[in-house]
Amino acid sequence: MSEKKVGILTFHRASNYGAVLQAYALQQYLKKGNIYNEIIDYRCSHIEKVYSENFMVSGKSPISMVKKNIKKWVNIKKNKKFIEFRRNYLNISKNTYNLENKFDMKKVYDVFIVGSDQVWNLNQTGKDTTYFLDFVDKGKWSYAASLGKNSITNEEKEIFKDMINSFEKVSIREEENIDIIKSVGFKKQINVNVDPVFLLNKNEWVSLIEKEEKRKEKKEKYVLIYTVKQPVHLIEKAKKYAQEHNCKVIYLHSDFNYKEFFKNQNIKNVFVKSPIEFLKLILDAECVFTTSFHGTAFSILFEKEFWAEVDKDGKLNNRIFNLLQKLNIEDRILDYNPKTLDSKINWKVVRENVLKEREKSKKYLFDE
Repeated sequence: MSEKKVGILTFHRASNYGAVLQAYALQQYLKKGNIYNEIIDYRCSHIEKVYSENFMVSGKSPISMVKKNIKKWVNIKKNKKFIEFRRNYLNISKNTYNLENKFDMKKVYDVFIVGSDQVWNLNQTGKDTTYFLDFVDKGKWSYAASLGKNSITNEEKEIFKDMINSFEKVSIREEENIDIIKSVGFKKQINVNVDPVFLLNKNEWVSLIEKEEKRKEKKEKYVLIYTVKQPVHLIEKAKKYAQEHNCKVIYLHSDFNYKEFFKNQNIKNVFVKSPIEFLKLILDAECVFTTSFHGTAFSILFEKEFWAEVDKDGKLNNRIFNLLQKLNIEDRILDYNPKTLDSKINWKVVRENVLKEREKSKKYLFDE
């Protein structure tokens, strides 16, 4: 594949830490293997609409208008940081594509890799079948593509059946999605690979941080909370851990939540951080408490003690659970009500498991 031009199709435009960092990681890993690649600047109308709504302001009362104006201001500032990251660190195609001109992409690239992230979650894309590479007949690969759920509707099965059987190589992120792919008649090998962020090692991520953030002596010890879903017992547990270890608490929110902000005035609430500042917050933390897949992933990569909350109203976050199961550290699941928050992770074992997964990915991506 080294002589071919590769186009990566993913959610690179989302103002989401995991989305841009997994895109960066896959691009860098292919580059290390001497494979020229670009992230295709595809604009999915459904995703564009979802993110544009973050900047709209409307409300029935003056108070709701104030709340929405604050949220809009936070989102604008945060979005600027993501635009800057994409400009500085992602090699994105000069041409922009959409539903109307997507067939032009096949004139530019020899191989297409779709993934990672929830590119095969039809709810996320508004049923945009571009993420099944329906505009091209050959050179169709996926890498760690996620469906974002463990079952699909009959309508979705029909879409999968029509689209996925023309793929030359299929790699998914979650083990339980194998049966779904098989159920639509896919006969080729189905590979299960780790999220692209694991393709780069700790030193490579630290090098990225140091391009913008000079390493300084930490002024204060802190526990980091990072949530993408409403936490259940996470904040309470984090505060308890911080008190016992004489740490302050920093709460990084994925979105501005008015209620959470005023409910947690005794801790430092943070809303506007760049992807690199996000990495540094995890790197310098004493311990991480999170409901996020990528919050969990980077805690592992930086070898930080962490706790993940994966169950919300009986709905399991399979992405986190599968990752911890794969690395043999399911005991970091906070929902299991650990007797102590001071138990330590055997990083030697975790490191070995991550290396095994990285080798599997290397074989998949570079062995034709």
